Amino acid sequence: MGARRIQLPAEIRTTGTLPDPDPDYASAFEQPTAPTPSRSAEAWARAVFEDAPLAMRWFMRTGWRFPLRFRLAPPGAPGHVLGCRIIHNEPTVFVIEQRSPLMTAHNVVLVEPTRIVWSTLVRYRHPLARPLWSVAAVIHHRTLPRLLAKAAHAGNRRAR
Repeated sequence: MGARRIQLPAEIRTTGTLPDPDPDYASAFEQPTAPTPSRSAEAWARAVFEDAPLAMRWFMRTGWRFPLRFRLAPPGAPGHVLGCRIIHNEPTVFVIEQRSPLMTAHNVVLVEPTRIVWSTLVRYRHPLARPLWSVAAVIHHRTLPRLLAKAAHAGNRRAR
């Protein structure tokens, strides 16, 4: 079963891990998993972003870096996932941050017994951020569910 878009779970805003729990934009996707998933939230984030095909990783980093102007660390940098800074890391809650002069984005991975919830929260810092993110969100809504489903499928193959 693939990932699907859901309402932003209330626990995402109340985890106490976000510098700004009241974003201008928020979306969430859930990926069903087998009961008691064996991956940590960090492992899920790495599987989604860093285990994506090379062309997709290049596409994401290029989009983040140039139109969105996120400041990214080099690939493989400690304390980062695909260039995004880790700001919170617990087994069931993981948060990465991307900052630019235009906006700040937080990706939150929440591991629950039968699902993974990936939420993206964006705070606009410049008037150009809203129209720019509205275009990026269309791409985000198409790619993230596929990347989540791919990571889940790969995890299921490893578990067999």
